[in-house]
Amino acid sequence: MVRRTDAHLVYGIKLKEGSFSSLGGGKAHNGITIMIHCSSEFPEYIVCAAEPRYTASRGAPVRIHPLNLETPPAGFRILDYCKEHGLETDGIIGWLLFSYWG
Repeated sequence: MVRRTDAHLVYGIKLKEGSFSSLGGGKAHNGITIMIHCSSEFPEYIVCAAEPRYTASRGAPVRIHPLNLETPPAGFRILDYCKEHGLETDGIIGWLLFSYWG
């Protein structure tokens, strides 16, 4: 099995460990999505705006202009989504840079 290491930059909020299981693996909606971070063996989750989302693979840097890092329109719906689905978060919403190995 080929493994990849990717870096992602999204506007969102980190879920507390075990919180996602309450969704039963459901998909987000209305401009909100759920992304996995950490690794495929030990997944952790982030609820985030579907756009903008930036991804870079190992050895392929991505340039991001600082003006593109404004709060996306879906930003305020993220907290509503978490509350609606009973998801526990770390309480801090913002730009998150994270990795995924899998």
